[in-house]
Amino acid sequence: MTEFNPYEAPAARIEPEVFGSGPYPAGRAQRLLAVIFDTMLNLAAASPIWLPRGWHTTGTLTNPLALVKLFSETGFSETDGIGIGLLLGLWGYQGYRYANTGQTLGKKWVGIRVVRPDGRKVGPLRLLGLREGFACFLRIIPVVGSLLYTMDALSIFRSNRRTIHDEIADTIVIQS
Repeated sequence: MTEFNPYEAPAARIEPEVFGSGPYPAGRAQRLLAVIFDTMLNLAAASPIWLPRGWHTTGTLTNPLALVKLFSETGFSETDGIGIGLLLGLWGYQGYRYANTGQTLGKKWVGIRVVRPDGRKVGPLRLLGLREGFACFLRIIPVVGSLLYTMDALSIFRSNRRTIHDEIADTIVIQS
């Protein structure tokens, strides 16, 4: 018979987090790192647009309406054409990769990809239209869009690690 020790630290059996029998979800840090890598690629491609104007213009690069406003206020130069060409080329390549493999370059570098909850490949319309289109649409809405986009990003801290745009598109991000 074991004796009860009132001064002993409580013991708890720690079980690993279980997500069912499907693919194992990507970690929050992995997803953040992938977004940072993809953002750095976008900034590099758009550098001919923002370098001559200064850092304060980098926020307009993710909002097409703000980019049009920027060009109407500051004019359009040859370097802007180069930047737009680089951005369109990068977005085309990223979109092609994303639609075919479920990975952007950032996701590939950190070892994650987007799939359906049962592990199947995600179709391009669901991936680019619902999943990414939703987030892009939120960025365009003045004031409220920033709040909604922040809520979408913070929803990753739920226990299932899925954001709102994951739920809308019925996708999950897994370790590949």
